[in-house]
Amino acid sequence: KSHSYFEGEADQNLQFKDALTEEELWVWIRTQPDLLPQGTLELLPSFEFLRLKHKPLQLYPAEAVLEQNDTLHTYSLTYTELQRKLSISFTKEAPHTILGWTEEDLKNPNQTTRAQIKKTVKLPYWKLNNLGDERFRDSLGLN
Repeated sequence: KSHSYFEGEADQNLQFKDALTEEELWVWIRTQPDLLPQGTLELLPSFEFLRLKHKPLQLYPAEAVLEQNDTLHTYSLTYTELQRKLSISFTKEAPHTILGWTEEDLKNPNQTTRAQIKKTVKLPYWKLNNLGDERFRDSLGLN
């Protein structure tokens, strides 16, 4: 189901037979990167992207490439029809930490989003939900 408050994007009931989603590929990167599909695929792109750009919720062709070197891997998805490229860099060794990603608008190179890991902190976050626990946010260096 898809819900939208935009007039031209009414609520929809959609079904995709045996479809891969871009979101699930992020999980595969962390858990089973050897199974990442390569070549030409039909994918349901990120919901955030589709909604932000007001694109129809449908499968789009994408070219998937996995580049590997000694310590770093990069998985890239290029959606020609959407003029979008997503590249996700991660460590070769388990737990295959995602080090960063780049999302490029292929028709406007100035519209590129980059994210890079700054720091990791192992905290019992499922227990840190009380008033005063927000102080742990500072340890992430996000301020």
